[in-house]
Amino acid sequence: MRADRMTLEPETVLFHIKTIFLFTRSDLKTVLLPQSVFAMSICLSKAGQILVPNWDPAEIIKRAPWMLVWLWLHLLISDVGNQRLPDGILEDAKNKPWRPLPAGRLSPDEAQRLLRIIVPVAVGFSFFFGSFITSVTFMTLLWLYNELDASSSSPFYRNILNAAGLACFGWGSVACLIPGDMSVEGCRLLKLWVSLSSAMVATTIYAQDFADLEGDLARGRRTIPLVYGVVGSRLALSITVVGWSITCPTFWHISTPAFCFVLTTGCVLAVSVLRPWKKPKYKRTFRLWCLWATTIYALPIFYK
Repeated sequence: MRADRMTLEPETVLFHIKTIFLFTRSDLKTVLLPQSVFAMSICLSKAGQILVPNWDPAEIIKRAPWMLVWLWLHLLISDVGNQRLPDGILEDAKNKPWRPLPAGRLSPDEAQRLLRIIVPVAVGFSFFFGSFITSVTFMTLLWLYNELDASSSSPFYRNILNAAGLACFGWGSVACLIPGDMSVEGCRLLKLWVSLSSAMVATTIYAQDFADLEGDLARGRRTIPLVYGVVGSRLALSITVVGWSITCPTFWHISTPAFCFVLTTGCVLAVSVLRPWKKPKYKRTFRLWCLWATTIYALPIFYK
């Protein structure tokens, strides 16, 4: 059933709430949770004392709900912007038919009207929480990814844009949590960590592409598994995951038990990637990638 009129009837309100939720449902585990961990771990750890001169954990925790709102607003913009395009609808009809547009819950024109509302809201929200530049940068990346079809032009360009987008999520989330300006040393530390974690994402994010081969092929999107073959891509991914499972913990000088835990998680993911799974198992492997990435983002907690 489709609600064509904006009314305050409970059924209609619930319908629209569910529609909004369905836009972001798939990315809660890939964006909202990991980026929340990214921001909270660096702000509430010993590293947070480097970020700001007057470190106040209570104030950071108090600002956490606003950080979640900022994250979700920008996630919604990203998802609506991508899913409203004709190629996005075609891809979702094969891979995720429950999403709002292929399910007929709203039209592409209605999705575009929704964007006209939430984009100014998100930018205005960012202005008051110190993440305005990050928000505008994120909108520019979305324009490249969606309107200029950079997501289909090259597998490497697509992965770099994905990593840059996640970097904006991470930096913007930290900015929302921190009251006032960062110290020079703290800004340098955050830049290094964002750069390192973005490189990790850029070289491993194609773990999500193995489960979407049919949809990507139908859309004409050039992903690493489609361009270079599934077997070779799995091997490269497994090696890269193990490499980052060593490099990122080394950056934070964490304890040996924490180092072993991250490395073990990476090795489990690497073995899972190497096994010749079918589509349902590939989805499980990507969920494992999300868990592994979240453990990487949590590394500042163990900073000595």
